[in-house]
Amino acid sequence: MLITGSSGGVGLFTHQLAALSGAYSIGVARSNSKAKLVETFGANEVLVGEDVTEAIGANGPYDFIIDSVGGNTLAALLPQLVAQGTCVSLGHSSSPNTTLNILGLGGRTLYSFFLGEEINYHAPEQDLAMLAHLVAAGKLQTVIEIRESWNQINTVAHQLIERRFTGKAVLTI
Repeated sequence: MLITGSSGGVGLFTHQLAALSGAYSIGVARSNSKAKLVETFGANEVLVGEDVTEAIGANGPYDFIIDSVGGNTLAALLPQLVAQGTCVSLGHSSSPNTTLNILGLGGRTLYSFFLGEEINYHAPEQDLAMLAHLVAAGKLQTVIEIRESWNQINTVAHQLIERRFTGKAVLTI
């Protein structure tokens, strides 16, 4: 499986879940330091760079892709799926818009995951309980980079938008 946005919170969780299930995962990271982080969280390989489209193609095809980047990256990923492969789009950090060439994409699935809509079809309690259990058992690690007072939300939000940290922020009230 291929995971874009590998050094973010969802990407790091996804690599760990892939490793726990025995899946072979290839991550995508913008820098060597982020690639090392992704490897420590279970990725078997990491492609490094701002534009890794060629490397993604050279390592494909993929049975399963999880994309949190969107935009032109999503358009480049779909042809890299095997027939009957699935791409789950769960974010659009580069752009919410993309143009797809649907020729040759028959049999492949693009699934748009949005938690706000997903909970209408599947109650999240069991999944969240399973994730909490894995965290409590030490099998799933989290990255919390910033712990601040709720009063600092403006500063923390700007740091997040500017991608000054990887991982999560905890704001205390």
